[in-house]
Amino acid sequence: METSFKNINLEKYLEENRARADEKQKLQGFKFSNHRQEVIQRFVDRINKDREGSKYKAVTWSQVNGQLRTYEIADLGRLFKQCTEAKCFSSLFWWSLKKK
Repeated sequence: METSFKNINLEKYLEENRARADEKQKLQGFKFSNHRQEVIQRFVDRINKDREGSKYKAVTWSQVNGQLRTYEIADLGRLFKQCTEAKCFSSLFWWSLKKK
């Protein structure tokens, strides 16, 4: 099932995909303890989706969390929305993390 990410907000996206995340957690034996972990997992899923079939290896949750450690949850929501509206999610994500 293909989801359009242009007109979807972060909260709705999280709610629609909670069942999939719960199933994935059961398989991994991991439960999210807060909202921030869920949002970071969404970043990981989208980045890895873009990396399928490319020369790049899949990113881990720890790698993405390390890059986003200074961001507040509201900023993560804005960044996620901007990245989903972009042509290439991963490109905008990595570009936005560059030091200016």
